[in-house]
Amino acid sequence: MRHLLALLLAITLFALPAASQAQDDDGEGYLTRLLQDTLSGAGRSVDIQGFRGALSSRATLDKLTIADDEGIWLEMTNAVLDWNRSALLRGRLEVGELSAESLTVSRIPKGEESDAEASGFAIPELPVSVDVEKVTIGTIDLGESLLGETAQFTFDGKARLDDQALDTTLSLVRLDKEGEIGLVLDLRPDENTLVLEVAAEEAENGIAARILNLPTRPAISLNIDGNGPLDDFRANVRLASDGTERLAGTVSLKGQTEEGREFAADIGGDLTALLLPQAREFLGDDVRLVVSGERSDAGGLRLDTLSLKAAAVALNGSLEVRADGRPARFDLNGRIRAPDGEDVVLPFGTDVVVSDATITATFDADEGEDVTAEVTLDGFSQPAVAIAEATLGLRGVIVTDGLPAVDLNVTSALEGVNFTDEGLQEAVGRDLAADARIRWTSGEDVTLDNLELRGTEYSAQVDATLTPGGGTTILTADGKASLQDLTRFATLSGTDMEGQADLAFDLSTDLLGGSFAVSAKGSTTDLALGIEQLDPVIGGNAALDLSVSRGPEGIVLDQFRLANTQLALQAAGEIDDDSGRVNYGVSLVNSGAFTGADGGPIDLAGVVTRTGETFVVTLDGGGQDLAVGIPQVDALLEGATELSAQLTLNDRILLDRAQLKTPALDISAEGELTAGARQVTLRGDLFDSGIVTGTDGGPLNLTVTAVETDEVYDVTLDGTGRNLAIGVDQVDALLAGQTDLSARVLIAGEQITLDRLAVSNPALSAEGEGDLTEGRRDVRLTARLADSGRPLGGSGGPLDLTARATQDGEGYLLELDATGQNIGTGQALADSLLAGTTQISARGRVEDSRLRLDSASVDGRSVTARASGVVASGATDLDFSARLASLAAVVPEAPAGPLTTSGSVRQATGGALALNISADGPGGTTAQVSGQVGLPGGAVDLDISGNAPLALANPYIAPRSISGTANFDLAMNGQPGLSALSGRVTFANGRAVDPSVALSVETLNGGVTLSGGRANVDVTAALNGGLVSVRGPVTLSAPFNADLTATLDNIPFEKPGLVTTRADGRVTITGGLTGGALIAGRVGVSDTELRIPAGGFGGVEAIPEMRHVNEDAASRTTRARAGLIGEGAAGGAVEGASSGGLRLNLRVEADTPIYLRGRGIDAELRGGLTLEGTTNDVRPVGQFDLVRGRIDILTKRLELTEGRIRLAGGFDPIIRLVAESQAGEFTVQIIIDGPAGQPEVIFTSRPELPEDEVLSQLFFERDISSLTPFQAARLALAIAELTGNGNGGVVGKLREGAGLDDLDVSQTEDGETALSAGKYISDNVYTEVEATSGGKTSLSINLDVTDNLTAKGKLGSDGDSSLGLFFERDY
Repeated sequence: MRHLLALLLAITLFALPAASQAQDDDGEGYLTRLLQDTLSGAGRSVDIQGFRGALSSRATLDKLTIADDEGIWLEMTNAVLDWNRSALLRGRLEVGELSAESLTVSRIPKGEESDAEASGFAIPELPVSVDVEKVTIGTIDLGESLLGETAQFTFDGKARLDDQALDTTLSLVRLDKEGEIGLVLDLRPDENTLVLEVAAEEAENGIAARILNLPTRPAISLNIDGNGPLDDFRANVRLASDGTERLAGTVSLKGQTEEGREFAADIGGDLTALLLPQAREFLGDDVRLVVSGERSDAGGLRLDTLSLKAAAVALNGSLEVRADGRPARFDLNGRIRAPDGEDVVLPFGTDVVVSDATITATFDADEGEDVTAEVTLDGFSQPAVAIAEATLGLRGVIVTDGLPAVDLNVTSALEGVNFTDEGLQEAVGRDLAADARIRWTSGEDVTLDNLELRGTEYSAQVDATLTPGGGTTILTADGKASLQDLTRFATLSGTDMEGQADLAFDLSTDLLGGSFAVSAKGSTTDLALGIEQLDPVIGGNAALDLSVSRGPEGIVLDQFRLANTQLALQAAGEIDDDSGRVNYGVSLVNSGAFTGADGGPIDLAGVVTRTGETFVVTLDGGGQDLAVGIPQVDALLEGATELSAQLTLNDRILLDRAQLKTPALDISAEGELTAGARQVTLRGDLFDSGIVTGTDGGPLNLTVTAVETDEVYDVTLDGTGRNLAIGVDQVDALLAGQTDLSARVLIAGEQITLDRLAVSNPALSAEGEGDLTEGRRDVRLTARLADSGRPLGGSGGPLDLTARATQDGEGYLLELDATGQNIGTGQALADSLLAGTTQISARGRVEDSRLRLDSASVDGRSVTARASGVVASGATDLDFSARLASLAAVVPEAPAGPLTTSGSVRQATGGALALNISADGPGGTTAQVSGQVGLPGGAVDLDISGNAPLALANPYIAPRSISGTANFDLAMNGQPGLSALSGRVTFANGRAVDPSVALSVETLNGGVTLSGGRANVDVTAALNGGLVSVRGPVTLSAPFNADLTATLDNIPFEKPGLVTTRADGRVTITGGLTGGALIAGRVGVSDTELRIPAGGFGGVEAIPEMRHVNEDAASRTTRARAGLIGEGAAGGAVEGASSGGLRLNLRVEADTPIYLRGRGIDAELRGGLTLEGTTNDVRPVGQFDLVRGRIDILTKRLELTEGRIRLAGGFDPIIRLVAESQAGEFTVQIIIDGPAGQPEVIFTSRPELPEDEVLSQLFFERDISSLTPFQAARLALAIAELTGNGNGGVVGKLREGAGLDDLDVSQTEDGETALSAGKYISDNVYTEVEATSGGKTSLSINLDVTDNLTAKGKLGSDGDSSLGLFFERDY
């Protein structure tokens, strides 16, 4: 309205001057431009359109707008001014009508500058008097920003204004709702009178009720009624809501003094209906405000009386403010306290409570410049914090002369601070204090000196300056903070923080312009967050150095560095709205520091660049021998590692590249990471799939793709590997050859679907699918093993299985079904049990570590088993049973019939498990195990008793075997193991056989008593007609120290055709049976006869080495039991093989003569030997010497003049026998010398003769050329009997000398020496004569009828004869 009146006045005042220029109107009009220029100003632009009638008594304009920098905020249309032009000549502005069709004010205009000093109120002095008979505005539209809602009004009134009086009647009526305001004002200063009538009415939900936030938004009415002289004016004020008076009182004006006019007010009432609930108790039902004072003509204000009283608050005092705005004096006292002393709920905030609060402030310029103020709070609380006592004190000066200035010292203290947030409480503490000095002088900076905050184990100091001017304010500050114990912030930070920190900073900022410059330096000591992976990296002494600024050119990061002994971070660069570049780097001395591992260093560097709205982030670097503390991953990171990546960010996020390379792998990725359009492809090559488990494996190639479409992620995996390995032999066997992997997963929000999973190779094929969504997971798997025995190193038929896991609440329902044909395990015993078709099935539920086994079964041709119950920590309850169709099918020596076992595992107290197992089988086989396992420390307490055939051990000791029955009654107490056993094992009438040494032990009786970690052995047995006993203790823990004594009593031993003897003696075994024990003693042999076999001393020739091709399991098992291959040969014997065997010091001596006989030799020897070395490397050392002996050959007897058998560390004895005889003039010697397996036979004479002549002279006393055929044959037979092979050189000479086609020495099936002589009578007739050392002779004739048909006939001295035809053909 003020702008509208100014416009109308301007039009009037400029009307006359405009008349002289009206003819020069250039279109817009001189007057229009003049009005626009005059009414416009800084931040205000006036535009007038359609201004007509400026030179007449009726002027109109079509439209007027007023705009500021933000646009038009006022618009008026169709305005009319009807006035009396001639009245201006009398100094009067007489307006008959001032109207407008509409006035729209959309918002409050931007503020205009105003003078700091108040000007007081007076009737304005105008060049003319104003008399407006009628003022109307059809519609006034106000925007929402003015009153909080849109509103529409109509306005009419009249006004008269001159230097004598102001007489106005106005009416404002709301059109869109009920409400109106009426004003009657008649001020006549010369007559010293004032009439003031205000009547305002507004219906419910009106503007006033809403702006004042009155509860229930009541109807409001306000009436002010005053009439009287100005020096004793009194106006009554009445405020009502919903027709009920709420506030009433008087406002009065007193007489005019030389300095100003006095005033007074006394208003009070019950405002509870107009107050929010939290304010009603605070103010009560009687609120009264009393003031009196004087307003000076110059603009000063004096309040001699100021009194505000309500239920819980009282404010009293006086104050005076000079016309220049400076305080002259004030003396204020206030208090908040409930009359009954209870806590007071303050009318602001939520549940803000105080028990008692006071405020005092005093200043009097006439007494000096000192000012004091104090605020105290007792029992303050709000939902987040409570403060027992708080004080705020102010001491300083207010300068009253010269430039305005203040210099204040502020102190504050909080005691008994109690936060509901435990973290804040620990951080802040219960007591803290702050001090500061504030200084200001008009036209200069505001300074804040030494603002110091002090708490328990922390403090901060800041100095700051505020510099106003130039349309903004500059803040500069520097400070420091010290946190001596960071454990105070542990709860607040959610970590186990500890250590200490210090920080110093400098700051300069333009508070309005937004520019700043900050530099900071800080340090931490022994910082820790309780994060095991992070603490080793951030600990020790760390330093921070930061320098960053912002200006018109953008942000400049001069330096950022954070470093300690482990870690260094740094960055620097510049960035603005369109471009920028920031370089960064990070170095870590120990890449495994985050996980507590020892790793090599890693260094990374990168750049962040900006071009327009696009940011590009790069990262490059690497390290050496990186580590994360997971051995499998560390193995992949061994050696040099290279890292590289690049991201592009604008309206999309693009992963341009990412790569990780080590000697073991190469992984790369690329794609898009934009939300809603993500698409990433990852490719990886693992060069050795076994590296993570320390084995050698083949390569693995994987490709993973993830694509987001309509908020659904489609993730696929495809890969190929060859000879994959994970370090588990059973699994690695299944992964030999090429393995193909494939999977697809669909992710839609929380729903995760396994669309497919496939693994295939020559040994295994598996497929899976299901729902992986949390709360309803359901996964199904099918698999087939082509060879079920392959994982265990055996062979078998196929195995097909199906499995399913279904989420059930917090657990999973499990199903497993499998069918196998001839399932293989690599163990012959187990394979025989699983021959044929075997069905495996299980049903159960698992949750956390609890497995409920509803059913589990194995059904095969030979074995069946069942189990059910619960397996869980602290709640195990399991029953099981099994049946073997026939025990004899497994152990042939065992009794025939089924073997059944059943039992239970129950939870016992203290976390232990109670076992109760029983077994029954044929032949009285029984076993019972009962007690507890899983006792503290892993101990057990078991009773074990029953009867069992000893033959059950045969599969494990083959080719050895044992038979008989064992009775056992044992207990196991303590840590599981042999040392925890006590009790006794007995057996009777047992039998043991070891065919590899032709040993048969009969009548095996005795037992083993176990106690205190020792086994006392007491066993006797018959051995080939003799007796043997073993007695003594053996400890039951490594190295199984023994003190055993074995007694041999007339033990016969025979190796047919080679040796017979009897042994007596005593042997001791002392020391560790797993290595280091000593076998010592003496064994005497008697009735010993050594036979020299007719075939020589070397025995049967060894079978040549054979390579078995495509050998089946049964053949391999048989060879293993026979000791022909390594596996299984030991049969489980305890012999200390791992440590080189047991030491030997065993003496074997001949108690009676030893006789060596055969091939005409009859010799008597005596001596002995010592077995040295170890049981794995027996070294016999000793010698047997000749007592007497002879050699009888043909008709000659040769006396043995020298003889010995010597062993020097090996079992192939060295023999030397020398026989001598006189033949005519010649002395003949036969020497047998060398290893017994291949001795050398030498024939010599004195005087010296050729070897063939020596024998001819010995037997016939003639040279060999003069021998008859019969003599030659006898000579050959003698040589064969002596040497065992015919000594080919001599026999060859004999054949040639006798004119024979064939002369051969051989051995018959009965072991006799045979001499055969043959001659072709004609081309197709061959005859042969054969004589044996046993006196048998035979004659054979062969007649070749054709090339393929032969007739054979034979006649023997024993009457045996034969005749036959034989057809032969070569192919």
